[in-house]
Amino acid sequence: MAKLALVVLTHADPAQLRRLLTALPEPDVFVHVDRKVPTDVMARFAEVASERVRLVERVDSRLGSWSLVRAELTGVAAALHDTTATHIAVISGADYPVAPYDTMLDALRDLGGNTYLENFSLPRRAWDTRWKRDGGLWRVEGRFLVADDQVRFVGRFPLRLPGRRRLPAGIVLRGGAQWKIYCRRHAEAVLEVDRLRPDVVAHWRGTLVPDETFVPSVPATPALAGGPVLDEQPVGPWFARWGRGTAAQHPHWLTTAEDAERIEVQQRSRAERGDPPILFARKFSSSTSGAALAVLDRLGGAGRGEATAPDGNTLS
Repeated sequence: MAKLALVVLTHADPAQLRRLLTALPEPDVFVHVDRKVPTDVMARFAEVASERVRLVERVDSRLGSWSLVRAELTGVAAALHDTTATHIAVISGADYPVAPYDTMLDALRDLGGNTYLENFSLPRRAWDTRWKRDGGLWRVEGRFLVADDQVRFVGRFPLRLPGRRRLPAGIVLRGGAQWKIYCRRHAEAVLEVDRLRPDVVAHWRGTLVPDETFVPSVPATPALAGGPVLDEQPVGPWFARWGRGTAAQHPHWLTTAEDAERIEVQQRSRAERGDPPILFARKFSSSTSGAALAVLDRLGGAGRGEATAPDGNTLS
């Protein structure tokens, strides 16, 4: 029997977080609020705390840096310690469920106790950039200038030191999505590597965007996985609309009824192919995504299919 806990990473929009929590009233939730959030905004986040929804220790987390992995693992450790969840979803506060909770549990059960994470072997052509054509290897073999677990940038460009490094021996290198649903065994394996393999952690601390390579690589490596390894998965549990060029680094905001209908089309397409279902979509905002969220609620994708207001209250 699958049982889910949520780790939510957020830094803005407390109203959207409340709506997300209302849409999923069953699982235990562990919320990480970025340490840079101003005191007045943090006070609004703190209002969600309850026996079910717990706030975890805050980290100053920044894109592209090990600090974001540290924030994730802080929440995952709390979920492992405080619950008996078979799976732990790491999601953003700007995400929203697009499948009923029972469907989520059925999908996780059908995966046979495995992690649900879009992931793939590296190098990968899609990870080429205009300046680097090695399939993303430069991210993990380069040595970037890091201070306090933050990669240093000049404008948009990370500061990289000369030379390339080898991965620690035996690592099976994978890339994948930041957002994932761990099986408990793989979550425990990642935390064990964090505690007991300083060589692996030291390497990834100096990489770029380690949240997209460290976590997929650990359960894919037989010596680290703690049992059956993570298979490559061409699809994951998330829907997102990506731009092109520099805009491809961040998904579009989902704001319209047409955006919600695109999710439904992809959901049907997956079912026809026999692929696992989409469980979450991103990104949503309490100020601009009302039309999309209303359609999702009306279709019954979120929680129990109730329509909810931006402040998280159920609409009659």
